[in-house]
Amino acid sequence: MEMQLSAWKRKLTVYCKKLEDKTAEVRQQRQSANGSAEGTCQGALATMQLYVGKVEEIQHGYAGALDKLGAALTPAERTDYEQYIAMAEATLVAALDTIGEAQ
Repeated sequence: MEMQLSAWKRKLTVYCKKLEDKTAEVRQQRQSANGSAEGTCQGALATMQLYVGKVEEIQHGYAGALDKLGAALTPAERTDYEQYIAMAEATLVAALDTIGEAQ
């Protein structure tokens, strides 16, 4: 089961990083266009929305994997989960704020 949890953590890290990079790209585009929505590439926003969905899907999968452990869940696994979910939530909030501002 530890291997499965590692896979969920790895996926969450990868997609959060992709979402962070795309968020930074869109923010940079908006700054160079003086904050106008017209300067923001709609394709980049669509990609962000795709990554948002993927991060949420992975969060649910990770939570489901932990639920299957039940009483066998260790304190370290619980702490890891809390840290990864906090990272994902911060990434999602930044991305959703950027999407909202750009639309």
